[in-house]
Amino acid sequence: MSKCTLPAAQYLRMSSEEQHYSFAMQREAIRQYAQKHGYEVTKSYEDAGKSGIGLKGRQALKRLLNDVLMRSDGIKAILVYDVSRWGRFQDCDEAAHYEFLCKEAGASVHYCAEQFTNDQTAQNSILKAVKRTMAGEYSRELSRRSYAGHKRAASSGIRPGGPPGYGLRRVAISADGKTKRQLLPGERKAFPTDRVTLVLGPKEEVARVREIFKTYLQGKGKVKPGEIARRLNRDHVPAAHGGPWTMHSVLGVLTNPKYVGKLVWGQTTQKLRTKVTRLPVRDWIMRDGAFEPTIQERTFSQVQAVLKRNCGRRITDRDLIRAVRSVFSKHGRVSESLMGRRNGTYSLCTIYRRFGSAKRVYDLIGFDCPAVNFKRGKETTRTRDGIVREILAMSHGQFAPFRLPNAGSRANLVFESTHRLFVWVALHDEGKLGEDNRWILRPVHRENDAPTLLSVMRPGNNEYEALYLLPALRFKCTLYKFGSNDVLLSHGVRLRDLSALCRGLKEMIMRVATSTQCIDIESVHR
Repeated sequence: MSKCTLPAAQYLRMSSEEQHYSFAMQREAIRQYAQKHGYEVTKSYEDAGKSGIGLKGRQALKRLLNDVLMRSDGIKAILVYDVSRWGRFQDCDEAAHYEFLCKEAGASVHYCAEQFTNDQTAQNSILKAVKRTMAGEYSRELSRRSYAGHKRAASSGIRPGGPPGYGLRRVAISADGKTKRQLLPGERKAFPTDRVTLVLGPKEEVARVREIFKTYLQGKGKVKPGEIARRLNRDHVPAAHGGPWTMHSVLGVLTNPKYVGKLVWGQTTQKLRTKVTRLPVRDWIMRDGAFEPTIQERTFSQVQAVLKRNCGRRITDRDLIRAVRSVFSKHGRVSESLMGRRNGTYSLCTIYRRFGSAKRVYDLIGFDCPAVNFKRGKETTRTRDGIVREILAMSHGQFAPFRLPNAGSRANLVFESTHRLFVWVALHDEGKLGEDNRWILRPVHRENDAPTLLSVMRPGNNEYEALYLLPALRFKCTLYKFGSNDVLLSHGVRLRDLSALCRGLKEMIMRVATSTQCIDIESVHR
C-alpha cells in the first residue's frame, strides 16, 4: 500500500431476487472509486443471497461492523456500491444508525455508484435519506406483489409452496391443467407457468397416516401423540424429513386439513421478516377438494374434537403445585430427576419459571425447608447485593438501580439511564476442592435481554475471583456448572476489576448493537 492511499473495506451484497447486482459489477465500481479517491481495498465482506431488509442473517455485515467498532484492522473507509447494497431497512433510521456507528469509530461509508457524495451537506443528506426510503419501499412493494400472487394461486386451489408432508408428494401441472411429473424434495418447477399440487404418496405412507388417525381416535385421546411417535420410532419408520418422529410431527399429521384434501393458506404472516403474526380466520384462503383426500372428512372432524377436548386445557398453578406436592409426599424431596414427563408430571424447570424459586414452591406446598438447604441461595444474594452496592458507590451517578416486575428485592443496574446491566453470581463448587475450579450458576431466565456482569467466586465464596462482562444470555436449563475453559466465558470479556466496568460496558453495547440475537446456552453440565 502506497503512502498516498488509505486502507478501506468493501462490502458486497446480492440477494436472490437481484441478480443484476452481481459481485463482479460491484467490485469493478468500487475499484474505480477507490482508485479515483485514494483508497486501497484491504478487506472484503460479502453477503451472497441475503436480503437487505434487516441485519439478521447478514453475517458479513455483522463482522464488518464488529471489526470497525473494535478498530481491529485500521479501516478508514467502507466502500459500498450504492445505498440499497448497504440495506433496504424498513426503518431508514436503522441504516443511518449503522453508518453513524462506523463514522464514530473512524470509518466513513462511501456509496460508490450514487450521484451524491457522503459529505454531510444539506443537499446530499436529503438525497441520501430519500434513497434510503426508496430502498425500503422497493422491498415493501415486492412483498405486496408476491403476497398478491400467492393469494391468487391459493384461491384457485394451487398450493403456493412448502414441503408436502408425510404420505403426500408434489407434482407439477402445466398451465392447461395437465399433470407433468412428480417433483423431488427441494426441486423447483421447471417453468414459471407451471403450478404445483399434492397427490397421494407411496401406499405404505398413506396407510400409516390412516393408522395414526385410527389409533388416536380409537383411544379417544388416551394414546397420546408422543406414544404414537414412540411406536413409529420403535418400528424404525422415518418421518417426512427422514428423522425420528416426535410428538409435534404426529400432531402435525393429526391437525393438518390437507389430509382431507382441503387447502388452507394464509393462517400466519411474516411480511418483510417481521414477527410471525396469526391472522383471523376470515382472512384465510380455504379451498375444499384441492387435493385427493387421504382420510374421510368425518374421521378428521372427530379427531379435531378429541384434540380440542384433551389439548385445550391450560396448565394452572394448582396443577403444578399438586404435582410438586405428590412428588414430595412420595419421596420426601423434590429434584429434576423426580420430575418431568417421563415420571408423569411437569418439569422442574417449568415450575421454577412459573413461580420464580424453589423456596416459593416449598412455601406453597407447605414444606418448612431447613434453612441450611438455602445456604447457597443466601450466599449468592448477599454477594450480588454487595457487588451492586459497590458499583453504585464508585460510578458517580452513571449507574442507577432498577427492578424487574415481581422481582422482589432483587436489584439490577441501568447505565446512563438507558442501558440495562444484569448482575449474576456463580458460586464455587465446594465439592471440587483440589481439582480444577468449577462453579455453579442458577440462571434467572427473565434476565436475558441485556449484557450481564458475571462474578465467579473463590473457594469459600467470600469474595469474587474474576468478573466477566457477557452479552445477553438465554439459558435453557435451571442449573449450569462450568469450568474456567467453558464456552460460556469465551463469549465475554474479563474485567480487571469493577473500575473497568464503564469502559467495558460501552464497548459491549457497541458490540451487541451489531447483533440481533442473544446467546443460547443449552447444555446442563453435571
